[in-house]
Amino acid sequence: MVRWTPLQHNGAWDDIYAQCDADAQATLDSRLDQLLERGHLARRPVSAPLEDGIFELRAKKARVLFYFGAERTIVLYLFMDLLKTRQKSRGKILKSLRKGDMTLSLGWGI
Repeated sequence: MVRWTPLQHNGAWDDIYAQCDADAQATLDSRLDQLLERGHLARRPVSAPLEDGIFELRAKKARVLFYFGAERTIVLYLFMDLLKTRQKSRGKILKSLRKGDMTLSLGWGI
């Protein structure tokens, strides 16, 4: 099976590591590995659909928003700390993404 390729936008993955403890990092590593192996076939607890082609990588108290890009890429582009992010804020984030307010620049991986 061909694995998916991860790309990060504006250091999204790096930000996660800077804010998580060792246990959360281990969970993130495991979940990302499962996502890269299964791609769009990954389901809960690894991945969950949100809306408009936006998914979340689920790990402990953190979420990484992503979408499936061209040529088997998974673009990780936003980190959310569930302890600090309210549902209202999550709605605003998704609204901004739908409007295209958050731009994406590709070209580098994790």
